[in-house]
Amino acid sequence: MPEGALFYATTKRRVNVTFDPDLRALTEATAVELAAVLSSGITPPPTPHRSRCRACSLIELCRPDSMARAVRAWRRRQVEAATAEEGP
Repeated sequence: MPEGALFYATTKRRVNVTFDPDLRALTEATAVELAAVLSSGITPPPTPHRSRCRACSLIELCRPDSMARAVRAWRRRQVEAATAEEGP
């Protein structure tokens, strides 16, 4: 595969990327690292670089603003909100 594409869902913009040997090696290494993160079951912390969040399609899943608060309290509020929506 000589090239790939990045699709930014928020802006609906696609950018073609040509794979040179260095980018191919980086992509393959990143895929291996991502597989390890996913299989570990441990969620990595959000990036401290807020500028990366602007066009990210995962912002609602990542919730970098919650990093400043205790995770236990955030999780409790999420569970309470979800159970309140379901009703008795």
